[in-house]
Amino acid sequence: MQASCGRVYYAHEWSPMSVTLEWENTFDAVPDLIAIIDCDFRIVRVNKAMADRLGRTPQELVGKPCHACVHQLDHSPLTCPYAELLRTGQSSCTVEIHEESLGADFLVTVSPLYDAQGALTGVVHVARDITDRKRAEDSLRASEERYRLITENSHDLISLVRADDMTYVYRNEVGIRALGYSLKELVGKSPFELIHPDDQKRAREDLKVVLNQGEVATEIRYKRKDGAYIWFEVRGRLLKGPSGESLILLASRDVTERKHRQILEVKEREQRRIGQDLHDGLCQQLTGISMLSSLLEKQLLTAGQTQLAKKAAEIVGFLAESVSQAHSLARGLLPVPSDPSGLHMALEELADTLSRMFRIECRYEYPKPAVVADPQVSMHLYRIAQEAAGNAIRHGKAKKIRIKLKQTGKVVELIVTDNGKGIQNELHAGEGLGLHIMEYRARQIGASFDIRNHGAGGVRVTCRLSCAPVKPVHRASRLNKA
Repeated sequence: MQASCGRVYYAHEWSPMSVTLEWENTFDAVPDLIAIIDCDFRIVRVNKAMADRLGRTPQELVGKPCHACVHQLDHSPLTCPYAELLRTGQSSCTVEIHEESLGADFLVTVSPLYDAQGALTGVVHVARDITDRKRAEDSLRASEERYRLITENSHDLISLVRADDMTYVYRNEVGIRALGYSLKELVGKSPFELIHPDDQKRAREDLKVVLNQGEVATEIRYKRKDGAYIWFEVRGRLLKGPSGESLILLASRDVTERKHRQILEVKEREQRRIGQDLHDGLCQQLTGISMLSSLLEKQLLTAGQTQLAKKAAEIVGFLAESVSQAHSLARGLLPVPSDPSGLHMALEELADTLSRMFRIECRYEYPKPAVVADPQVSMHLYRIAQEAAGNAIRHGKAKKIRIKLKQTGKVVELIVTDNGKGIQNELHAGEGLGLHIMEYRARQIGASFDIRNHGAGGVRVTCRLSCAPVKPVHRASRLNKA
């Protein structure tokens, strides 16, 4: 019994012809493109798959130069693996080739053939079509490149951390730069080193959630390189790495502006409520008590109780001062009247109040009263002036402050200057929440905002915006009315 090419032949069946036939059938059944090529690069034999791919019969290809049949050239191409094998003397040569004439990619292997004396007689040329694989690889690479471009250019902070020690495996460069760091500065660091101390406990609880449940959503403050803290909305998801290790994907989006808006909304709402309560409640009650005290004073005088009448008069005076202070508090919480000239009046009163409260020189200057129709714009401009003046007093130790509001055509400009210490470090000028909120207020009304040290010492804050022209409403100053 003799075995050949997967079929069992018994002795009485075996013959050289039957073996040859079996070999030819197997040769033609292989889906790879196979050719035997002699030392002159001429085709000696091809299988059916190769002949079909070239659109010829095997008989038409035999004796023809392989480069003419396959590459449609009169010489071997530079990528020819047969030529490479002859040049290097390798035992075999395998290359990937894109064949334009066939519109396909192939993995080609050539192996030498020798005669009984060991002389090279040709090669076996095997080409496997890898077009689908190459397309899949190219598609995968393109997809990876797209995701890489999206990730690297995203202003969100995207990172991978090891779940076991919470150290960074990957950080996108744009997101890290938004915090002021370089990639090198965060090597070996943990996200917990950037998290606000007050958020550490919650962050560790969130870590337990993502490890147990696979994902988590939270809000955390990250520390910028300049020391400021930025609010981020963070989504974490547990992943398996290439080696089976547990990784956490963190996608963090800056929501500082949203937080500032929420703070402002709550603050403004509470100020309106407290101001209204002061005006409608405490001020009215104090006024009523003052009227009763004044009546008591008159009755005591009528009854001849002079000393008691003097005491009652003192009470009336104290109550009058209390009513005045309560009204001032209410106006501070609801500072800007709703008419177009309200901002002018409110800034005038702000300067007077700061002068009296802090015993400084705070002056409101205006070439002519600017008119702003939108109450929200007026309120934001007033709060910017109030914050700038407050910073000058608290941090700059200023003794002189100038608040200037001017209008040129449609352009309204608010300028606050002081003679304080100025911004000591330009890099840290944006650290305070107050400055962030001033910038946010300016953006909300479409205004430009600038803060810098000025030549005379101190700080200059400028806010400029375009407003539709409005006919002024002439009203007496609340200070003059008082």
